[in-house]
Amino acid sequence: MDIAEIVRRTAETHGVSNLTLAEEFALLPGDLQVSGEVRRMCEQNLCGKYGRNWACPPNAPPCETCRMLLGGYSHTVLIRTTYARSGPFDMDEMEGSGRRHNEFTRQVRDALAGNGIVGCKVLAAGGCSYCGECSCPGSPCRFPSERMFSIEAYGIDITSFLLKHGIPARSGSGEQSFFSMVLYRGADPAPRGPERIRMRPVFEKP
Repeated sequence: MDIAEIVRRTAETHGVSNLTLAEEFALLPGDLQVSGEVRRMCEQNLCGKYGRNWACPPNAPPCETCRMLLGGYSHTVLIRTTYARSGPFDMDEMEGSGRRHNEFTRQVRDALAGNGIVGCKVLAAGGCSYCGECSCPGSPCRFPSERMFSIEAYGIDITSFLLKHGIPARSGSGEQSFFSMVLYRGADPAPRGPERIRMRPVFEKP
């Protein structure tokens, strides 16, 4: 069973009806741009987690380390879940939706391990939300094996990735979407050339 299929089946198992995308990509050089600008946006601390979450900057690996780690992966499965907004922008509502998305991402990670798939890097959305309140900065991480770094914490410009491949950041008006990535080393080499790298729309719905 391949990774994208495991994502889809995990959604079915846990009753996650708002999975709107699970698609496999073969990565080309420059697809995962690690941007210092993304890190500088984190420093603005609009979410209140900068320096207060063990999976967020400045506790995330340095950008150069992230570039080196990401360079070891040839493929990714992009995951999107979508949630209806009850009205105008609401930070509490957004954080609640983000926690549900990351809970699903963690279920995917556990399902991959349960199927004997190792060596993946799973990146979630926003700060790690496993604990109700992170022990950072006063005490060490209480559950390091459960900690998940986010796409943004690794400095990845997810907006550029979505634009490059024509993927909408949200499914429709009045909705908000969250993205995760499962990075892995594929058996087949990534294509080299101008061809589109969206390999298989394994699961997608409007």
